[in-house]
Amino acid sequence: MAQDERPVVQQPAARPSRSPDRPPMMMEGEMVVGSVIEDTLVLVLGIGSAANDQVTAFLNGDPAMSVKTSLITWPLKEPSPAGTHGFVAIVPTAALRRGVLKTIMFQHRAKVARYNFASRSASIADFVAMIGDLAGPSLPGVIDELVEGLISGPISRKKLSAITVLLQAGARSDGCIELIGGSDEGEIFVQGWAQDLTPAVTRLLISGKNPSLAECAISVFARPDLNDEASGFAGLLLANEPVEPTDIERLLFRGRRGWRFTEVYDRRLLSGSRETPGHIRAILPRVRSSTDILLRMRSAANRFDGANTVSGLPFPVRMG
Repeated sequence: MAQDERPVVQQPAARPSRSPDRPPMMMEGEMVVGSVIEDTLVLVLGIGSAANDQVTAFLNGDPAMSVKTSLITWPLKEPSPAGTHGFVAIVPTAALRRGVLKTIMFQHRAKVARYNFASRSASIADFVAMIGDLAGPSLPGVIDELVEGLISGPISRKKLSAITVLLQAGARSDGCIELIGGSDEGEIFVQGWAQDLTPAVTRLLISGKNPSLAECAISVFARPDLNDEASGFAGLLLANEPVEPTDIERLLFRGRRGWRFTEVYDRRLLSGSRETPGHIRAILPRVRSSTDILLRMRSAANRFDGANTVSGLPFPVRMG
């Protein structure tokens, strides 16, 4: 698999679908499929035995190009002569120095397994579809571990695009966003409902026109119109880079039970920077969260919203 011949494909925002020309799912013998995430990182999918511990990977079987990696494994939904478990590995490839990756060897304790790469790399969307073929109902758990591994280090735009595609396939739906409000300070106010959001500062991913990582200070409030497990939420969203409120389609977050996504309601209310403080003031008496988050909410609620407060006073005011 030649890394310099396989540029990362533009990632679709929709869930991956099977393509008739994707690399064939031929896992007989000692073959793996790779998906290049960026110049120095590749995902590797194959069949072998269970090994959730950290393993040593030898690129092209060369002891001088060894890296540590962890295998994400799961029992195969259907038996295979190649092994009992499917696996995915996140493999750093900087040691190749833009060379051609043809084989990989995994060493776990005294056991060694050598694999040849399929003739061409898979796009991340096709790669996820292949994991689904092998994992079946285990797919959400596999995606969960895979995303955790990818998100733990530095995140480039290419890696962020890959994470977005993975989460589109593996995250479960949870609630919706009913109100999005912009501000002149760069924060975005979001309000809606969910079951798995907790009142805390949460790191999440914005899915939309341009995927972005963000931090969201979340407060929650009672919603009598929902079931007992769900609650309303109001949050202040601050992205790593400028995001237009109209570009947000989903918020992807790690809840108590794995990765979830909250989708923007198609009839959501979109407010400008002048109207947003009023919406925050309206919900502020009902929300609960940490003291720091409530102070941030109160500060956002007290921002100038363009109202002419002087002319509305019931008594004359001397100017100058």
